[in-house]
Amino acid sequence: MTFFEQVPGPSPSSRSQRPGARGVPTAVLLVIMAAVTVGGLWLMSEDAKSDEPLLSRILPGIFPAAPEMTTDFAELADRMTLTAEGREVLASTQPRFVDAAELDDLCGSNSHGVDDGTILGCFTGFSDSRAQDRIVILEPTDEWVAQSLLTTTAHELLHAVYAHMPEDEQAHVADLVAAATARIPAEDPVHEQIAASMGGNEQNRATEQFAYLGSQVPLDAHHDAELEQIYAQTFEDRSVLLSR
Repeated sequence: MTFFEQVPGPSPSSRSQRPGARGVPTAVLLVIMAAVTVGGLWLMSEDAKSDEPLLSRILPGIFPAAPEMTTDFAELADRMTLTAEGREVLASTQPRFVDAAELDDLCGSNSHGVDDGTILGCFTGFSDSRAQDRIVILEPTDEWVAQSLLTTTAHELLHAVYAHMPEDEQAHVADLVAAATARIPAEDPVHEQIAASMGGNEQNRATEQFAYLGSQVPLDAHHDAELEQIYAQTFEDRSVLLSR
């Protein structure tokens, strides 16, 4: 609740100002406000020598530092030929390796695996706070898991990329991946992979199509040029992911 108090009127002596003097305080105030606004914009801006806002360098506590990837995931980012944007999204998920028991505990129904049921990784997060996004990957303790590492990490990264999109962009991408998936031959195992990963939830269809197509399916150069451009925002050379 807000209370308003009657402010007493000025005394007769306060009215005896020189002609024109009454507007000076207002003009000064406007100049000060303009200076503060310009100064604030300058502090928030980026300069030519750094991608970090100047204010965050002067007062680093205002802006949280971007998380750093471990050496293992930095090397994976290189192998996946991630763009600067792709690296930023991957780093924001604080990716890490876990054993099979922890992976099963953390991922649950969000897990992605192969035909024999082996869980390889997952992306989890909350739509209300992208800061809670996480990627966990099965620790490559044998050669078979190691060979799947690039595809698995790229797949989970694409889930994070899709989650970061505004709703209108997600809707557009959903149309693109639906059309691209429809052009893949019916006997291709990716259809079963998408269906299995959806877990019967139709709301998961677009993100699964986006992740599977982007991490393991060559696209039609004529029909899917726009979709390929979207993937190019994450991967400099997506062909390194395509083994078939």
